[in-house]
Amino acid sequence: MSPFSQNLKFLRGAKGLTQAQLAEKTGLTRSVISSYEEGRARPRMQTLQLIAFFFKIEVDKLLSPDLINTGQRMAYHDFSGLRVLTVPVNEQTNEETIPLVNVKATAGYTAGYGDVDYMQALPKAALPYPEISKDKTYRIFQTDGDSMLPVPDKAYLICEFVRDWRQLRNETCCVVVTLNDGVVYKRVINNLMFDGTLLLRSDNPEFRPFSVPAEQILEVWKTVGYTTFSLPDPYEKAPGIAHLETALSRLTKEVKKLKKKK
Repeated sequence: MSPFSQNLKFLRGAKGLTQAQLAEKTGLTRSVISSYEEGRARPRMQTLQLIAFFFKIEVDKLLSPDLINTGQRMAYHDFSGLRVLTVPVNEQTNEETIPLVNVKATAGYTAGYGDVDYMQALPKAALPYPEISKDKTYRIFQTDGDSMLPVPDKAYLICEFVRDWRQLRNETCCVVVTLNDGVVYKRVINNLMFDGTLLLRSDNPEFRPFSVPAEQILEVWKTVGYTTFSLPDPYEKAPGIAHLETALSRLTKEVKKLKKKK
């Protein structure tokens, strides 16, 4: 029996599904599922991607002989890439393009991120920087608000796709695409290895940290740089100084309260 046949049967069992239920959820037939699990047929790449998408794993893991052992060790919580990434390409050169997701487009991104037509319709950016590697997948997201000052509102974040979320280091700035909160730009202050959640915080202390369960996460993009057309005002206070003044004001009030109690 091939690794794929064993893995499909294992994953279906881990989900508590019958062959008929899996067939209904994936749009396949029960006889096709049965033939795959018994090794009587091999799926095409398109079908492999469909099955991998449903089970929230990568295609190469679906074909790996180590999947069952890995799944048992991690109690079927494999966070190293929960879906097949949809990457638009240049039809003439067949090379990956870099979609630009502006503030307006973020509203529909969580619904269209897996749709090839949606991704192809987004504006494309060219990044002629030596720091940009041709071997990596990039996407540009536009900020909305001041939660990550000193990165300003409406800045364009240059982001690199994170395939294995467990490798994220603490304090890494990321764009996290979530089911409930949409597209958010935050700093990751713990990884999924602890309790299956990402704890995120803003650089602006006015915003409270919050956690996102792994099952709510659609994509993670590590921010490697940003561009902005909002030039600093030489007469305006730097964001860091403004935050310090706010913190100092709060501390002064607390000290006055303590003195009054005494």
